[in-house]
Order: sequence, then structure tokens, then C-alpha cells
Amino acid sequence: MLKHKFIVNDNGCLQNEFANEVLKKRETFKEKRSDSGKLGYVIKYFRNNFKYDDGFENYFKENVNIDFDIKDEQVLKQVFKQNYKLFINVNKDINNNKDINNNKEEIKKEEKKKFSFDFSNFDENFIEHVNSWLEYKKERKEPYKSQKGLNAFYNKLIDYSKNDPDTAKKIIEQSMANNWAGIFELKESQQKNKDPFYKEPIIDRTHGFSIQF
Repeated sequence: MLKHKFIVNDNGCLQNEFANEVLKKRETFKEKRSDSGKLGYVIKYFRNNFKYDDGFENYFKENVNIDFDIKDEQVLKQVFKQNYKLFINVNKDINNNKDINNNKEEIKKEEKKKFSFDFSNFDENFIEHVNSWLEYKKERKEPYKSQKGLNAFYNKLIDYSKNDPDTAKKIIEQSMANNWAGIFELKESQQKNKDPFYKEPIIDRTHGFSIQF
């Protein structure tokens, strides 16, 4: 008994399926080798006659079927022109997408910077005023670059305001109104408005010094 049986095809002839598969594979191999040879011929022609960007050859190999007359120089020129234009457009889209993605990353980084400070050790009654100061410094293009710097500002604000949120607000508003880069204790005129029990000092003309009653 034969290992590979013969069968009768539609034409009434005997054929062997195994032999047919071998023949088909040989034909496929020949076609691939032929296409590879044609492709090599076309690429060589491009190299000798045109200047193009890196990556075009790989693009051409992956996207173009050699189903044209490779011996016709006019055809080769047209094929190059059309496919190189497509290659440029594809690369432009890729680069544009990269730019968009890069811009998104930059925006994310900037957003992250806005919320990078740690307020966990700050009195919650002062956080609103601290944020107001941070916005002011940002507009002046003088943002704090470290938590240590912000902490130093906060401690100074607590000290100058005697730990009073309303006074802290006035201190910050004073600096903003005068376009100052830092904060300072309230001026005497503002202290008067702050303290309801403040009295003007009485001048003792005889002794030449002020006495507070």
C-alpha cells in the first residue's frame, strides 16, 4: 500500500495530494525569491537615482507590492515619487502625534508642580492665604522651588502675624499692594485698624517722650 495515495481529480486524472503540496511550496518559494529579486532591483535603482530620508527603504519594503514593470524607468520614477510622498506624510503625522504627546506630558508635569507642596503641617486656617501667596509669586515668575523654601515663608508668616489668620491675610495683601517680593510686618497704620483697643500715644512735651495710657 502506497504511503501517499493517488486520487482521481475532476478531469479523470490521477493526482497525489502530497506531491501537489510540494509543488505549491516550490512555486511559492520561487515567487518570493522572484519578488525579493525585483525589490532589490528597485531599491538599487532608488539609491542610484534619488536622495531620501532614512527609513524610506523599510517603509517601501513593508508597504509596496512589486506588481509593476521594474524595467520601465518612467514607471520606477513615478513609483518613487508617489511612495516617497506618502512616506513623508506618514512621518509628519507620527511627528505631530509625538509633539502632541510631549505637550500633554509637559502639561501633566506643570499640573503636578501645582500640587507638589505638602501642607499637612500647616494650620488649615492659613492654607488659603498661603495659596494666595503662591499664586502671586507664580505671576511674578518667582515660584518656590522647594518645600523648604515654602516652610520658611510659612514660619515667617506665623511669626509676623502672631499666629492670627486675619493678620496673615493683611500681611500678604500689604506685600501684593506694594509689589513686594517678600512679606513684612504690618505697618503701624494697619496695626491701628487691627487693634480695637489701640490708642494714640500722648506726647509729654515736658519730658520729651511718649507715654501710652
